[in-house]
Amino acid sequence: MSTKQRHLLRIHIWAPTLLLAMAARVASMDDRVTHVGFLSGSGASQIFDMVMLASRSEQEPHSGKHRIEDVYGTFSRIMAEPDRIDQWVWGHTYKRKRWASLARTSPVFDLAHSDAYVFLAYGDADESVAVGGTDLLYSELFARGKRVRVERISGGDHSLNRPGEPPFQRMSDIVGSLVAWVLED
Repeated sequence: MSTKQRHLLRIHIWAPTLLLAMAARVASMDDRVTHVGFLSGSGASQIFDMVMLASRSEQEPHSGKHRIEDVYGTFSRIMAEPDRIDQWVWGHTYKRKRWASLARTSPVFDLAHSDAYVFLAYGDADESVAVGGTDLLYSELFARGKRVRVERISGGDHSLNRPGEPPFQRMSDIVGSLVAWVLED
């Protein structure tokens, strides 16, 4: 598809946390996708996020190692029986529509194989996803010469707010920035 054709038919995808891996996958499969916006999401993979979250421990250091092994063991069981709807973990079934499908995706890989422009917005104090995963995504896209805009919110949590800010105020501001970014092009 020529650049002119691509800009005549533009597809923009922005997604909250759980849908980010799918947005990246769609962008890698369809060259009509021109922009992808990531808001408070995982950059590396769901497995990476779960391992990083498991490694955070206020208990003894060796307990983090056991929790990490538990994450890999859990994903091994999920991937061995991905269609199980009677097995639950972390609030969802194994079924392909959640853990089994997301375990096999990586925004790093998918966006490296896309020509879409990427917008990353995340808080560096997010405790719901591994901030290092989004830093990894940015560094990999940067190294490949991809066009990326980054809004890394110092002190921002999963909703991008800093302590004491009204709920979702910063998220609202970032969505406005995301829309302006898409319209700039």
